[in-house]
Amino acid sequence: MPSLLALWFIAAALGTLAWIICSHLIRLGRFLGLLATPGDELLEPLRRENTRPPSKKKTKPQTRKNPKDEEPRVVTTTTTSTKVPPPPKTTTQPSLKALKKGAGRGYQRPQHHHHDSPRYRATLLHDDDVTGVAFADDRVITACRDRTLRVFTVPGKRDAPTPSAIAAARTHLVKRGALDVAVAADHVVVLSRAAGGEPALVSYRVDDLDAAISTCEKIFRPKSKFEPLKLVAAGRVVVAASSDPRVAVFDLARDGTLASTSAAADAASFDTSSIVNHDVCVSPDGSGMFAVATFSADVPIFKVERGKLKKVGACVGAKLKVRCVAWSPCSRYIAAASEDMMLRVFDVTRASGGQYAAVCTAAVPSAAPLTSLCWVEGGLAGASAGDVFLFDGKEGRVVDAIYGAHTGGGVVRVVGAAGGRWVSFSGTQVRLWE
Repeated sequence: MPSLLALWFIAAALGTLAWIICSHLIRLGRFLGLLATPGDELLEPLRRENTRPPSKKKTKPQTRKNPKDEEPRVVTTTTTSTKVPPPPKTTTQPSLKALKKGAGRGYQRPQHHHHDSPRYRATLLHDDDVTGVAFADDRVITACRDRTLRVFTVPGKRDAPTPSAIAAARTHLVKRGALDVAVAADHVVVLSRAAGGEPALVSYRVDDLDAAISTCEKIFRPKSKFEPLKLVAAGRVVVAASSDPRVAVFDLARDGTLASTSAAADAASFDTSSIVNHDVCVSPDGSGMFAVATFSADVPIFKVERGKLKKVGACVGAKLKVRCVAWSPCSRYIAAASEDMMLRVFDVTRASGGQYAAVCTAAVPSAAPLTSLCWVEGGLAGASAGDVFLFDGKEGRVVDAIYGAHTGGGVVRVVGAAGGRWVSFSGTQVRLWE
């Protein structure tokens, strides 16, 4: 009996070892491009577009008999097909692995800058790095590292002439700095610093930035590694996220007063049960639901009920961790971009066991994953490195690629607004698009 048990353990160990070796061989084959990887079928159109048709040359040996010689002489004639002309230069066909890494810039289109794109409208002038942008009707409000809130007025009609550079119409100096900004109803909420240096929220009226209405300090737990990440708002719901797994949710009253939704007395934040937060977005319908891009490949959706954080669902299907998320203006779709170089759109009205599957998927033709997303009139704008892309919201295909939209190598963020306008910013460069 002991011998049979020992043989069973040996067989199980050998089977486990064989499975590990096979899995490593499969990964090595995918890395070398010998085996297909998930998502290759979506990249096949990119490969076909980058592949030149080969020249069709046929060599036919023909035997002609020389009357003077006894042995036949072989004469070779070459015929060239007239349907497909030969390419002027020999080019190397890019592999699917090269497309995933962004070699050759995906579509092999000529590189152009922001001023070459017909979607470019103007540059908003800044003297220091911009940390946040928000839209308020025909005004753009920005937060900057020089502790100044700037209000820019842009033309309201698309056919109206737009100057190449727009200066701020109004400015307001924030006492302890502005880390991010969001617009909720007719109020501006600023992610700032408190007296002790910890993050705080301050609310203002859009038309009067000189007088603060409400201030909330200690929005994250004192022991947490609170590094402010992002501030978003929709309706009267304001959500602040930190780089550690903490989010703070507030209700904005009609008079501009901020009230925490947490039942805890020591902090206004909640733990998302993750390692880090990469991005956050909130539902525009004012229901209070928000989605967080965490360390995992899934995108959890939360809602605060009776002072406690409740998980109501999750968007699943990504192969690697998600870097950025965006909620559509109709509150039906959530877009998520992950490190597997794919963009997925989820329908949050169709759930199966609390999980939402992607309704369309698109490959990102860039050298790096998308770091920011926003919805623009049924489509999506995304930023990767210094490039900006436009995607169709229903089919997921790439509509436009603006390579070299930003220079300097910083992280690019995009913020959208109603009417088809959106802003991309990195460092001191803030571009207005339409």
